[in-house]
Amino acid sequence: MDSTHDLTKVDQLSIIIRYVKVNYEEHKFEIKESFIGFYELKHYTAKDYEHLIRKIIIKLNLDITKCRGQGYDGASVMSGKHNGVQTRVKYIVPSATFVHCCSHNLNLVISDAAKSHQKIINFFDTVQAIFNFFSSSGPRWALLAFKSDISNKIRAKFLKKVCPTRWEARHDAVFALKTRFVDVLKVLTQIVLISSKTNEKNLAVGLKKQIENREFVLILCLWEPILRALQGISKPLQNVNITFDQASNMLRNAVQTTQKLRNSFEDILKNANELCLKWGISTSFFNKRNIFAKKHYDELDGDYRLNVTEENFKVNIFFANN
Repeated sequence: MDSTHDLTKVDQLSIIIRYVKVNYEEHKFEIKESFIGFYELKHYTAKDYEHLIRKIIIKLNLDITKCRGQGYDGASVMSGKHNGVQTRVKYIVPSATFVHCCSHNLNLVISDAAKSHQKIINFFDTVQAIFNFFSSSGPRWALLAFKSDISNKIRAKFLKKVCPTRWEARHDAVFALKTRFVDVLKVLTQIVLISSKTNEKNLAVGLKKQIENREFVLILCLWEPILRALQGISKPLQNVNITFDQASNMLRNAVQTTQKLRNSFEDILKNANELCLKWGISTSFFNKRNIFAKKHYDELDGDYRLNVTEENFKVNIFFANN
């Protein structure tokens, strides 16, 4: 069970029931999943969710006491230990074990990893800004989609939107930008040179400046294989026929693949340098000179000449000299 907004911004709850069908003729069990439908949500408390579930199960002539499992995301209203939906259902059916959706859990892991550093946050913001710039204008999108030879109508790899919730889907956005990186720079340069619209030209200059450096290219070449490894298991985890053993093996392989990237930095760096050279981007990092304000003798905090804390300075320097 999960909820999402539709195009009219109405919050709708989708419910799927997973069950076992006994095939007496062939003497085997079959795992089935049935989509029950969308239901409009007017209230969002755990009590309202529980009442809706019971109402739907009664309408389907099913016995809730035969429920053996619950699967939701990690929102507190759903998975709350004391008053969440899963707890309220377990009051009725103690055997209805709650399992946090594995695919959603993986999505949270990637999301937290990407938010661990400001440069990574800025990187994905830039990827989204590039998509917005081209997708918001038909002529700009045509320049990129058909390249310079419009007569051939050969569509290359499209840029993709950065999905705010499905992090494994961001591989499409990153891979598309990596594949079309030089084409994107060519079109941005063309817009800067020939566009008569001041706002369009300024946006193109800003985006070109953000991606035309080695640091951006290196992050691009680093995150593409990471997201590729995780995208390959996100969809299978949602398969109706997936087993715990298969899911465990797939997750283990994804972890091992990601860990191997730690030892493959030289290959990633080589890949980034090759992409830089295609557009003539310098393969050396730009070190910005730090500007320090003038400090007075009694101001120690932030003084780059003293790589110690004020307390350490007092103990190690002042008392040592006295």
